[in-house]
Amino acid sequence: MADIKPFKINVSDEFLEDLKKRLELTRYPHELEFPQGKERSYGTPRNTVQELVEYWKNGFDWRKAENELNTKLPQFTADIDTEDHGALNVHFAH
Repeated sequence: MADIKPFKINVSDEFLEDLKKRLELTRYPHELEFPQGKERSYGTPRNTVQELVEYWKNGFDWRKAENELNTKLPQFTADIDTEDHGALNVHFAH
């Protein structure tokens, strides 16, 4: 049987600062013109992506989400032996 170990999400401040810097440096393509109803035929509209990036930069509270996940969702890791890939460390919630 696999050795099951408790796991907590713990993202470093440095990682989150780097993510924010990368989001601030996002370059957006020119918006293409499409007929009404076909705006998503080549992907997500630019304004939707810009709103999402803005939310991740300034609206999303990662520490709150991290705390809620760690508090409400018991998480674990275990090494699972596989035939072709050796031991794989698997993260799971239970």
